[in-house]
Amino acid sequence: MRPHVGRPLALFAVIASSLVVIATAVPSAEARQGPGGSAPCPPRIVDLGTLGGANSEIDGANRRGVWVGAADNAHGIPTPTLWDHGVVRTLGESDGWAADITNAGVLVGNAHADTPNARAFSWYRGTSHLLPIPDWATSSFVRRINQHDDAVGNLTAADGSGVAVEWRHLRTVRVLPVPAGFSGDAEGINDAGDIVGDIGNDTTQIAWEWGHDGSSHALQPEYRVGFSQANLINNRGVAAGGLDFGGQLGLWAATWSRGSVSKLGPFGPEPNFTFAFGQDQLGDYVGSGTYSPDDFSLHVFVMRAGSGTMLTMLPLSGNVDDRSNAHAVVPAYMGQPGIAVGGESTTSNGDDHATVWTCAFRQAFAPPTVAGSARVSRRAPAWKRMVDAARPLRS
Repeated sequence: MRPHVGRPLALFAVIASSLVVIATAVPSAEARQGPGGSAPCPPRIVDLGTLGGANSEIDGANRRGVWVGAADNAHGIPTPTLWDHGVVRTLGESDGWAADITNAGVLVGNAHADTPNARAFSWYRGTSHLLPIPDWATSSFVRRINQHDDAVGNLTAADGSGVAVEWRHLRTVRVLPVPAGFSGDAEGINDAGDIVGDIGNDTTQIAWEWGHDGSSHALQPEYRVGFSQANLINNRGVAAGGLDFGGQLGLWAATWSRGSVSKLGPFGPEPNFTFAFGQDQLGDYVGSGTYSPDDFSLHVFVMRAGSGTMLTMLPLSGNVDDRSNAHAVVPAYMGQPGIAVGGESTTSNGDDHATVWTCAFRQAFAPPTVAGSARVSRRAPAWKRMVDAARPLRS
């Protein structure tokens, strides 16, 4: 889903009546209770709907349970969208998506995404502004914002190269250093100002950190071949994303901390294909992956760090084999205990709608597996295609 700058006119509509709520039972004995103890926590799968078009998605959230992302309008144009406990707002932009939001309600997103002049924007209380870019840049992209209104993303230079940047307080552009011969992409930032993402060239992509102390270094251990990318970093300095451990067949959702990397857990038989996209600062992670090396659909996962177990949840269609994905997780939703997960999933008619799974651990279950992987060396999904399919689209 992608964006296009419109006039800064906030369109406000209450469409709670269109929200479809599917009651779900605990699918298996693998389901487990998350935060909230024995307090009532009804698990539900909530369809947030669209703006009259076919598809929608959640790409971020704050601790208040405000979801942001994109929804297609009646003309099929993806529109940056905010869902606030039954109230739906568009953000004065079109052909784009909302990427992240602070607890105070400051939002960042992307516009003009299907043009060479894609632009990052901010929004607060009905007013949007394009984020500043230097004269040499042709387009901008933003992915996350911290609670001090510092946002990160990248700029595209005239030669097509990517430059990792931070927008301090959404006003001042700071170019993040990368080694010679590499381009950069900033994906996550914590409240201390630590930034993570990756650097890359034609042969490798390396998970990278730009520290608040001015340091710039690979996340250890460093693999100079293959793929690794950090997608987010929490306030304890733990980064998360995915890597192939130096060009191995597979992709593993993982965390980096204190010079080491750890797999979050298996999501089916090896080789694994998973990637972490969201976290809630409390040790809960979400993302997507395939059930087996022969599975070419992506499916949401949720897990508590250290548990060693990745669980999945039903799509809106009720068919566990249908597509789903998650980019956001919040500690509570509409006053209910237990975590809520936000993403998108397939509906009964094959569209993909923004989806909220409430009391997620009470409806999560062990993913099914597909036996036999004799063809894995030929048919396993490429890491780049898998990650690009699961993440919000960018220009």
